Amino acid sequence: SFQPIKLHRQMSQNYQVLGIIDRGRPGVVIYKVVDNAQARIFAMKKVCLDSEEETRSRSFVEREAKLLQRLSCSHLVWCYAAFANEDCTTFSIVTDYCEGGNLAKHIACRKMTNEIFDEDEIMHWFVQATLGLNYLHNNGILHRDLRPSNVNLTNRNVAKLCDFGFSKCVDNFLDLINGVVGLPFYQSPEACNFNAYTSKCDVWVSVMSCLTGDVMSDR
Repeated sequence: SFQPIKLHRQMSQNYQVLGIIDRGRPGVVIYKVVDNAQARIFAMKKVCLDSEEETRSRSFVEREAKLLQRLSCSHLVWCYAAFANEDCTTFSIVTDYCEGGNLAKHIACRKMTNEIFDEDEIMHWFVQATLGLNYLHNNGILHRDLRPSNVNLTNRNVAKLCDFGFSKCVDNFLDLINGVVGLPFYQSPEACNFNAYTSKCDVWVSVMSCLTGDVMSDR
């Protein structure tokens, strides 16, 4: 089970926002920030708590922070800090900043220019993302929201899985799980049919759509 996370309210003053990277669930914005003390760039996922829907988003972000603090893998984003601001109207987690953006943006750019991905490049990303997924599964965690926008790339072309708000801990990977989360296009047939599923749902999505299907769709 997830352990309570320590909130460091004063830490929000350590980071300066440089720009917006992306927007997620209601009230969630991902910023590019700099830690002035370290002179280092990070990504900061911040959720506002102004409405009931945004408050629900906080539960996903807190869950992600608690999970990431348990993990250490070169193919998962690393969590450096998690904190609420002074009046507890926002909650933030600070993770690796991946200069290469996410795989979804690379796919969109290639489609705009009618270019295709090299098979070696596809296999490179697939193997690295699968190593991250294997690490999660070996630690009893299902991702449950694998999709190209949740595969980040560094400036050295290293693939890192991110966004663990829908992740679930399991004691046995043969256990049946209920509950449909994520986008329908990136779900296993069992989940799409609202049937119970196992950890194999992550494997199906990674092979059939997220990590190979989308990047090879123009072939």
